Amino acid sequence: MSSFINLLQSTVDSNTDRTFATWYNDRGEAVNDYSFSALWEEAGTVAYHLRVKSKLKKEDRVVLCYNFGLQFLPPSL
Repeated sequence: MSSFINLLQSTVDSNTDRTFATWYNDRGEAVNDYSFSALWEEAGTVAYHLRVKSKLKKEDRVVLCYNFGLQFLPPSL
């Protein structure tokens, strides 16, 4: 049976350059796209900071609080 991480990795691998999210300006014009691979990379950065910088260990628990919607994604990398 595949783990959740394996499922996510498989989704990213099959959609690498596909757009996951698009940012629009106040005129409704697309100003930035965010790909599946960019999201995966950003998640890896968060995981790195939690494990290495914050010294969390396997099975430690954290709560990640983000605004509702796509605002938690950075507007550009």
